[in-house]
Amino acid sequence: MKLMIWGGNLALTGGDIFAFPDWKEVIRKVGQYGFTPLLSTKIPLKEDDIYFLKESGIKFLQFSLDSIFPSTLQTMVRVKEDYIDNVKQMFEYS
Repeated sequence: MKLMIWGGNLALTGGDIFAFPDWKEVIRKVGQYGFTPLLSTKIPLKEDDIYFLKESGIKFLQFSLDSIFPSTLQTMVRVKEDYIDNVKQMFEYS
């Protein structure tokens, strides 16, 4: 993996980084260059993922919740029935 830096800003775009299989390696590399990325997701993260982010110096995570109604979420973003429960658990880990 190559990471090229031009100037003082770094933007990771093109979708949810947590959908990328090697997202932890990307976060490690970004940190090696002294950057702290702003991360955004709709994916409820597991306890070990939250721990990894904390250990990597990530202090903020933007989470998008499109609805609190399971039927609406299943239609909009095709999530499983336990999505809201997983979101609640994620916030308990943080």
